[in-house]
Amino acid sequence: MNKQQLNILEKAYIAEISSSAGGGINCIQSKSKVAKKLADDGYLERVSFVIGGGIPVKVEGYQITHAGIMAYCESCDCGID
Repeated sequence: MNKQQLNILEKAYIAEISSSAGGGINCIQSKSKVAKKLADDGYLERVSFVIGGGIPVKVEGYQITHAGIMAYCESCDCGID
């Protein structure tokens, strides 16, 4: 994977972790061709949901998949074999 693809996977992974800790939504918004290609390859998936409240807002973006997490983590040089 190239640096641009890994950057997008990193942002999606951080969004997933942050939302699990109660901080925000678990997807990233992008109109890039790289994000679309990652989704086509199964590393991201297109998601859409509505955030309620006084004025409902529809959010569309990309959520990282298990394959995306594995690809991102395998690219890290953390010293774990």
